[in-house]
Amino acid sequence: MNHHIKLWTPEPGSQVSSISSLQHFFDEWYIPTLAKDLRRRPIGRATIDRRRAAINWWTRLMRSPGRPEGPPLAEITNELIAEFRKKLESATFRRGKWTPNSYPLSPVSQTRTVQEIQIVVGTAGPATGRLVRAGLLPESPGIYMPSPDMSPKPTWNTNEARLIVAGLATSKAPRLWKHGAEMYHKLSRATLAFWFYTGHRATTINQICWNNLRQDDEGNWRLHIVSVKTGKMDIIAIHARLLEAIRACEGMDGKRIIPWPVYYSAVVKAHVRWQHLLPANRKLSPQAWRRCHARHIQLTGFSLARDLAARSLCHASASTTDAHYTSARDAAVLMLPDIFQ
Repeated sequence: MNHHIKLWTPEPGSQVSSISSLQHFFDEWYIPTLAKDLRRRPIGRATIDRRRAAINWWTRLMRSPGRPEGPPLAEITNELIAEFRKKLESATFRRGKWTPNSYPLSPVSQTRTVQEIQIVVGTAGPATGRLVRAGLLPESPGIYMPSPDMSPKPTWNTNEARLIVAGLATSKAPRLWKHGAEMYHKLSRATLAFWFYTGHRATTINQICWNNLRQDDEGNWRLHIVSVKTGKMDIIAIHARLLEAIRACEGMDGKRIIPWPVYYSAVVKAHVRWQHLLPANRKLSPQAWRRCHARHIQLTGFSLARDLAARSLCHASASTTDAHYTSARDAAVLMLPDIFQ
């Protein structure tokens, strides 16, 4: 089959064309072009990682002996994308390099993976207005993707959160723990306080350092946290219980605030033991604290307060109000209930 080949050369020796694989196109055209496009906000690390993961699934499921990176751009059709979507339904993955169990992709992950593939393939199509396009294909293939049925994952109410904290008092350190019961108890309390009062992802405890704890001009303590997923900075007010819990960890480590001397997987196992006062069907993973935080933030009326402040100041965007006048979110965080009482 003869193809009309168009070449694009961002750097000497680098080429993409309609017979390039999707992987090659992504690495050599998509990322460099979006990084340099002055008309758009620079593409974020989280977006690149998400789309790279989708490309990896495409390569894994669509490759063949003669085409280790899958079919070339020119052969990607609506039907081929539909075939990829079908293969995702039976695809499995492992959560860790050494774990034997394989798991299927959730319907949400399947949908998002196909959507990310279609975004990348779409940029290989013809130029349209101000959209960034490579012009390698006469048209962009794609299929309709209905949104999957979704419902919030379970989390805890205030009483259950307090039961987990109460469970720390009778939760013993693992047999191999060599650092004393007092240190184990303080790290456990600081971990739960951080998860509940910040709402950040569970693994963030591994990277927050003492230089992330700062006072503002008014003497209020704040944590400057870089998201482990997006890389974005978040400056968040510190609840009194969180400040108390992390202050108790001072002197353990000169750098990290919550310096667990074990791998995160050991903290996850400890978290199961901390929940021993809960019924078996209410024992959840550490990520449930993120949902617990969100549920309690909603109960403070945060969204309504944020919108009212913006309207009162005649701001078109509430983000302007947050950035330059007042932060309803900080007020909401400081209003979160005391789960250590």
